[in-house]
Amino acid sequence: MHSVSSAARLCGVSPSTLRAWERRYGVVEPIRTDGGYRVYDDEALQRLTRMSSLIASGWSPRHAAAYVIGESGNGEPGPLPGGPAEEVRPDPVPPTPEEEAQHIEVILQAAEVLDGPRIADELDFVFSIHSFDDLVDIWLRPALKSTLEAGRSGRLTDAGEHFLNAGIERRMQACFEEARQHEKPSRPTVIIGVPGPVRNTIEVYARATSLRRNGCHVTYLGTEVPVQDWLSAIDSTGADMICIHIETRQDAAAAATIITELGTAHPNARVYVGGPHAADVTTGDRVIHIEEASITTCVERMIADHLEATAGLEPQPA
Repeated sequence: MHSVSSAARLCGVSPSTLRAWERRYGVVEPIRTDGGYRVYDDEALQRLTRMSSLIASGWSPRHAAAYVIGESGNGEPGPLPGGPAEEVRPDPVPPTPEEEAQHIEVILQAAEVLDGPRIADELDFVFSIHSFDDLVDIWLRPALKSTLEAGRSGRLTDAGEHFLNAGIERRMQACFEEARQHEKPSRPTVIIGVPGPVRNTIEVYARATSLRRNGCHVTYLGTEVPVQDWLSAIDSTGADMICIHIETRQDAAAAATIITELGTAHPNARVYVGGPHAADVTTGDRVIHIEEASITTCVERMIADHLEATAGLEPQPA
């Protein structure tokens, strides 16, 4: 028999994720000991391990659970999906809006009391039940907005707000590093950064990671990047595309200077601006605004625009 913590460790997930799979998807039913503790037998552990493997390969938790439950009917494990003969993988099924709101509330409750282990477990769960696109397009902005509102209302102290954002930021940084494996020789080279200081770089990392996951070679410059460093970065990387995140009106003014200098030194580089104050950047007809609500849509547009330009076609109008 395996305890919850032992089973979670063997499956490579957090105990809260394991309990969520059990509660939400019914993939296993634990055994209760005489003392009331929940334990899993070897068959349950096998199901959980297979579910973890399917999710790691890109399946949504709902589809993974349905697959595991279905194959367990005859007691014999079937082949893991993902081989050459696999049919089209089901589209991920994100949690409902009600489930999302409930889980954000749980995370905020943990942030109120600076419960680090609980926040870590809950964020592990969030990152395990979403595809990356759903994570950044459906979950991320509502979560950041709720955190900001909780700080403004006094529900979260500054420490609680920064503590929670730091946890999300660390995971997004890890996603960015892991996405390096998706880079392709045929895709453009991109540099991305922020002219000024920001409260957090979560959305910047989300955009950079999405670019990498779509095959681009991405160099993230960080925040408070001086004009000369943008120029040096293009010289060093041979970047085809420059993506500037505009967090504030001050960033928009700094971006105008950067864009002017880029126009002189690197007239063929394509400049994209995104972020809360991207609309404040009006310098130069070479600037392409990416202000769609969806980070995935922005990235798809950037890549399509680059491919059209390098094929000798006119870019799509901004």
